[in-house]
Amino acid sequence: MALRATDQFMREYMQALAVFTAELERTDPRDEAVFKPTLRLALEKIGMTATSLAERVGHSKGTISKWINTDAMPSQSTREVVMKWILSQAKQQLEDLETTRKKVAA
Repeated sequence: MALRATDQFMREYMQALAVFTAELERTDPRDEAVFKPTLRLALEKIGMTATSLAERVGHSKGTISKWINTDAMPSQSTREVVMKWILSQAKQQLEDLETTRKKVAA
């Protein structure tokens, strides 16, 4: 029973992550209106870390926090890098979850 519940949870999470990924693929990374909500969702709900993002884009964790919590906004080129990073991380997470789900099911 617990295995079935775990599999169901994993499938539902993967479905939500796939929807997020599909939406992100259709998002214009230059669109300032979607940057903060997307970044917040990626960091709070999908398990990506501000530290790994900071390392990727060459900014401090404090700067990432400012992007989320204040009116501060990175340059367009940095937003594009951030959005591409989030997309790549979401896709990798989907692949990893699918691999894990198949191993558990076997």
